[in-house]
Amino acid sequence: MMFRSVALSALLVAGVDASFEKVADRFTPLTSVTDHSAVSVDQTVFKAQLQDMTQMSFAAAKKVYVEGGNSKSVAAVQVTGGLPSDVAANSKFTGRGTDGSDITLTAYTSAEENDVGLQLKYGTSEVTADHLDCRVGGLPVSDRKIIGCLVNEGTLIMDGSSTPITYKYDLTENNFNERTLQGFSTKTNKSMRPNGGGPYFKIFQDFVDYYGTNLYADKIVMAALDGTDTPDLAMGRVDISSNNIGFDGRVEVAKKGTAYLNTGMYVLRELYDAIDDCNRLCKPGSCNDDSAVHALDEAVVFYHGTDDNLYHSLAQKRCANFGTCDNLSKGYAKVNSNVFDSFNKMQSFLQQGECAKAEPIIDEIAAQMWVPLIQGTLRYAWSLDRNNNPAEPTNVEKAAGEGAIFAAGILPVIHK
Repeated sequence: MMFRSVALSALLVAGVDASFEKVADRFTPLTSVTDHSAVSVDQTVFKAQLQDMTQMSFAAAKKVYVEGGNSKSVAAVQVTGGLPSDVAANSKFTGRGTDGSDITLTAYTSAEENDVGLQLKYGTSEVTADHLDCRVGGLPVSDRKIIGCLVNEGTLIMDGSSTPITYKYDLTENNFNERTLQGFSTKTNKSMRPNGGGPYFKIFQDFVDYYGTNLYADKIVMAALDGTDTPDLAMGRVDISSNNIGFDGRVEVAKKGTAYLNTGMYVLRELYDAIDDCNRLCKPGSCNDDSAVHALDEAVVFYHGTDDNLYHSLAQKRCANFGTCDNLSKGYAKVNSNVFDSFNKMQSFLQQGECAKAEPIIDEIAAQMWVPLIQGTLRYAWSLDRNNNPAEPTNVEKAAGEGAIFAAGILPVIHK
């Protein structure tokens, strides 16, 4: 992470609470991660489309999966006559929103004088439930929010300049999202390596060794969405092309695949990234850079999410089934309690620049995350086994889909 803030770094060193919203009432982020957390809103929309169980609704779900809509919104505009000067990445701009108010954006990438293309990232707030006013991407029209999107034609002013920049674009076609559920898998060739290079992070390498590809999660989810096979997986082949696998089974593989394969692995990715940042940018005893704690904050919100429909939610459901809540089948999941204790312990070590002490915590968290996957596999294997009881029939297709996707998330660990 090259996330920088001198003012925030000072707060971290001083141990001052920056007052970001707590996650699950158990962890206080030290950096801004509301936009990251909102990827779970994509998961909500994705699931809603799947539940209609039609070819059209699956196509709509696939569009959300691929294009996103609720996290890291960017406008791609065409500049009339070209840019009057070079634009550095993160340069601030002011434009006009569709509701008539001024909005703040930052250059998503750098651009040179006379370039006609410019990408601008929309600003976000720290209110988790309503952090972004421009949400388009691949969302269905009913789920879009455009009051904070740039108008189709207008002018922009870059901070430090009084020269208006005239632009045009199509609000519905040129607002895209750089953080998507699919991207958690398809960008892994770079994202799952320390600082973008070198070998894969350890746990991810185990999954690559098992499946034979870094794209295993996306291949499984896309097979569920398209009703196809995954013949190029070395092991753990998921075949959803058979005539007896209909929408009931495909829904389960798709929605659980995105939550637990794509996003679940990305939680661990951010933890590894936190250690990499700590080793590169911090000194033992103190850390004046916020990159490491920002990566940890990202891991925490990818575990929980704005809509609490990711790993945290899974652990809650499975603890009720297996009596592993703090009050047997009721209350808070012991898995979640242990994971958040580890998150907080890791945060303390990272603030102190104690990278070597923070690193083993990744394995502690991973060990807890495997538990709900094992529980899910056992639960649906049992459900399928008892299907011979006519008094309590099982939806075989649904149970098979659920069992298969839970197994897909744990088999590489067991195989190793």
